[in-house]
Amino acid sequence: MFKRFLFVLLCIVSVFSLSTIVFGKDDVAERLDTVVNFDGQKIEFTSYDINGSKYMKIYDLAYLLKETPLKFDVDFTSQNKKDMKITVGKAYTNKDNVAVLTHTGEKYAKPKYVDINISDGENDYKFKGVNINGYNFIKVRDLSEVVGFKLCWRMYISTLTFNKPVSKLSDFTKNPEEITSLSDFMTGDYLNYISDYTKNYIHNDLDIAAHLMGYNYSKYVEPTSDNYKNFKLNDDNITFNIDLSDLKIKNYENISVAIKYSDLSDYISTNETVHLSLLMAPTEEMNEETATFDTTKEQFNKKVSTTSETTTESTTYYVDLNKPMIALTFDDGPRKGSTELIVDALKKVNGRATFFVVGQMVEQSPDLVKKAVEAGCQIGNHTYDHANLNKLGAYGVKTEVNKCSNAVYAAAGVYPMIGRPPYGSVNQTVRNAVSIPWFNWNVDTLDWKNRDANYVYNYVINNVKDGQVILMHDLHPTTAQAMVRAIPKLHEMGYQLVTIDEMAKVKGGYENIPGYVKATVK
Repeated sequence: MFKRFLFVLLCIVSVFSLSTIVFGKDDVAERLDTVVNFDGQKIEFTSYDINGSKYMKIYDLAYLLKETPLKFDVDFTSQNKKDMKITVGKAYTNKDNVAVLTHTGEKYAKPKYVDINISDGENDYKFKGVNINGYNFIKVRDLSEVVGFKLCWRMYISTLTFNKPVSKLSDFTKNPEEITSLSDFMTGDYLNYISDYTKNYIHNDLDIAAHLMGYNYSKYVEPTSDNYKNFKLNDDNITFNIDLSDLKIKNYENISVAIKYSDLSDYISTNETVHLSLLMAPTEEMNEETATFDTTKEQFNKKVSTTSETTTESTTYYVDLNKPMIALTFDDGPRKGSTELIVDALKKVNGRATFFVVGQMVEQSPDLVKKAVEAGCQIGNHTYDHANLNKLGAYGVKTEVNKCSNAVYAAAGVYPMIGRPPYGSVNQTVRNAVSIPWFNWNVDTLDWKNRDANYVYNYVINNVKDGQVILMHDLHPTTAQAMVRAIPKLHEMGYQLVTIDEMAKVKGGYENIPGYVKATVK
């Protein structure tokens, strides 16, 4: 049975570089304001970028991984904290009483390179780290060598993924019969990797290459789910059956391509996979060059910016602490004829909403998800099949959530960082399987039952109060019709229409949002 599959979710906007560091006398460390969703709260702390590589404090990483299968403890053996012992499999205890996840330092700093000496009890390691403002930072990839996990770089969204190496079928599933599609056990940009591997395989096999010469077979090996839907899971590899029957090449109607699991390890989710997603951005809008993160309301009263990939302009949204706000949330979509009406109405009043989408619906109308994202709205995970998660095991829960997330990314280039369980049902199995923040609501319009635009409009307008999280369904055209009238009316009444994340930032964390379900792993 699969263990925990931790998502500590927000999105990353900056990548961890794979390049080798070349130390130079003119190197400059640029402070990154790094935000992580940890145990239901957004925490901001400091990391640094030097020559394109990202550095973190070792005990910050130990703290973030302390409740995951890849936990490790750190004991410093010297006062300058350059020498340390690591115990893999033991949760971080912070017996040295260091301040974890701190946020301080100048925007630009001169790094001092230091030797970091690490022992795991059997082997000794020496790495080049940097000392900035008295703190030692280490390159995350170097640390992975000591702790023993494989570091997977999700370049498409730059999610930092820790994973035990995979080389055989039993490393990632005990129930292969339950796997019916690649998205059941793979995440990330796996289709591009498989496609590139297949193209190279054909090119390097002289017999196959000769028989395919002169035929346009490229569309049959492109990175689409349909091209790679026929596969067989073997003990140490996966075999793909590439269908070329339309080309009518004798004896080459099909091509079999085998890829070792070890070569796909970066993309295979195991029972010990941990996705650590951080929002990392250069310090641009801090009021002072030297700043300590403070979760006071004054700090939260600042602009939130989003930039559409299809334009050159930046759309800036403001959340005013002194004005009432509500979070309109819509489930079960997107649906053509409904979702776009709601998004268009929001755009007219500079408002946003949160859409908890169903994966199957996303695949039918991917343009609607992209439209919502470009309008500044938030996308939440509502599973792939609208399944009752409480009736599924851990594997089924992960499959439902992962497939929906992959569908959203394919549509809009973002991953849902929060979820809403169908029927509002979350048990301990669900919480243990995927530890994303789950949200229900505190106002239910019953629009699914009363499919009348006037009813929905009157219910929302007559019962609205500051701080509400309102449940509706953009699956129903009557709800969309109601919102075309209600959204400008709510704006006229002085209500700010914000996303779940925007409200959480103002209120001081997810736990202060109505309907929040604490998703801890015990």
